[in-house]
Amino acid sequence: MDAGTVVALVLGVVGFALSGVTLYFNRRDAKDARWLQEKRVIYARTQAALTEQYEAMVRFMNVFNLDRATRPPGEFDDAQTRTNEGWSTLVAVRGELDLLAPGDVRAAVESAKTALFDLAWALPGDDEEQSAAQSEAERQNARALNAMRADLGLKAIDLYTAADADVRLRIDESTKRPKDFE
Repeated sequence: MDAGTVVALVLGVVGFALSGVTLYFNRRDAKDARWLQEKRVIYARTQAALTEQYEAMVRFMNVFNLDRATRPPGEFDDAQTRTNEGWSTLVAVRGELDLLAPGDVRAAVESAKTALFDLAWALPGDDEEQSAAQSEAERQNARALNAMRADLGLKAIDLYTAADADVRLRIDESTKRPKDFE
């Protein structure tokens, strides 16, 4: 074999090896990109379900607290139906979340669901308890969102700063210590 043939053979083998390595990394990157996209979709569905359930619970509380005589007909049943549908949606996204999300994300979402349950069981007519439960649900929902964002490699969102004045006031009031403890 002359030198030209050896050089061509070596370059061919090296080129083949490099193309194999490149193919391997491209496939791995494509798999990672698909995995990340799946997480984004599931996280978006989870956050939407948590937010919709929170809003349904607040609406239900507001309708429940209305005097029955002044409550529009069908309003209570509509609010209750929307709340029940929200629980079903949360159960459905939980299955997907359990398949892909790490433990800290699943724990944060579970805490948000627990806060929503607590909001559901806040005593009707007890504005202080309902306000505290509502603020806790907002905090846990924000914590779940930030856990999902961290898993995707995104910065956390300070929902307190982003919130409107009414929400910030409610959060501030629910986190104040009673005067008896000061």
